[in-house]
Amino acid sequence: MEEIEFSVFEHGAEVIENLQELLAAFEKQERIRVRLNVMPFSGAWARLVEIALYHHGPDVSNVGNTWVGDFQRMNALRLYSPAEIQRLGGAEAFLPAAWQSGSTAGEASAAPKIWGIPWAADTRVIFYRKDVLEQAGVDAATAFASHEALENTLARIQATSPIAPLSLPTRRSRITLHNLASWIWQEGGEFLSADGKNILFDQPAARQGMRKYFSLAKYLPPSLHHLDDSQAGEAFIQGQAAITLSGHWLSIGLEPNLQAKQQTRVAPVPGVPFAGGFHLVVWKHSRKEAAAFKLIEFLAGSNMGASIFPGMGLPVRMDMIENTALKQQPLFAEMIGSLDRARSFPSGHIWGLVEKQLTDRIPAIWADVLALPDRGDIDALDAILDQYLAPLARRLKITIGSIG
Repeated sequence: MEEIEFSVFEHGAEVIENLQELLAAFEKQERIRVRLNVMPFSGAWARLVEIALYHHGPDVSNVGNTWVGDFQRMNALRLYSPAEIQRLGGAEAFLPAAWQSGSTAGEASAAPKIWGIPWAADTRVIFYRKDVLEQAGVDAATAFASHEALENTLARIQATSPIAPLSLPTRRSRITLHNLASWIWQEGGEFLSADGKNILFDQPAARQGMRKYFSLAKYLPPSLHHLDDSQAGEAFIQGQAAITLSGHWLSIGLEPNLQAKQQTRVAPVPGVPFAGGFHLVVWKHSRKEAAAFKLIEFLAGSNMGASIFPGMGLPVRMDMIENTALKQQPLFAEMIGSLDRARSFPSGHIWGLVEKQLTDRIPAIWADVLALPDRGDIDALDAILDQYLAPLARRLKITIGSIG
């Protein structure tokens, strides 16, 4: 029996068990055995880069959707053919934002080239405590309609509640950039120009979005100043904060805490939601391309197994989005609704570098903002943004010029 290797991120025992059952069904149907390689998220990027550079490892991998472009630029991925795309239902079968992040545009007259097939999506929403908003006299229907409404809500909670208004990740995290993107897009800003040849995150619209996002620091008490992703979510679950920004994994984390779950509600972010998630790629070094695509077709095709959701993320096929049972669960229903207007990051040739450089600097920006004597001082906030963003933008413009 032919055997292929498939690597996935560690999504918890239940998700992996459900995936093993799917793979057993695939083996029975196709007579292809799949050896599952479960990678912890910690160190996964370095391991996948090693696979890409040395052309040795799994045949198929589950990767972050924003990573597809990086691996394609390393000449490490196998291109999906037009016939294969049609066998999967074509681009129209998938959530547009998810599909976009697995492709790179060709010449102006050519169709995009597809390097990654969407498998699961995620987005960012506001989680809030219903009881705290009620005690503060805030109407949940309008509490998050805009950044200004969000600030009014946070200020009201700060004045009336014994718990913190807000928890956010402020240590190094890609998720912070995902959160920040909504504020930038809401102001009409962009990280890059459409052709990927110009840096725009230092321009006025993007800067305005950043200014508003980092100004939320005044609602973070000292006890919640330096949190990573999981700590920020846990602060909300444990009742230390009334509001946080997060994704589907926080809903799952609420399950053991019945009291917190009963009081938790979800609302759209005031800006344009970010769409992230996971794609399936076939590595160029694989000598089992036909078997690898059969696995892709089984996992991401029209019979995609619903058992991997929501542990792996949210559905990305339009037929599953319309018919998923998750729509009957209020927390997930709001997230699925947000996907309709969500955006993904650019897939241009320079994006991986831009994302990494911004991700590296955001913790330093947070540290300086949180250290301000007056975290509502906009002039001081602007000076901090200038300190980190202006030189970075200059260096990246030089890099783009040398590549172009």
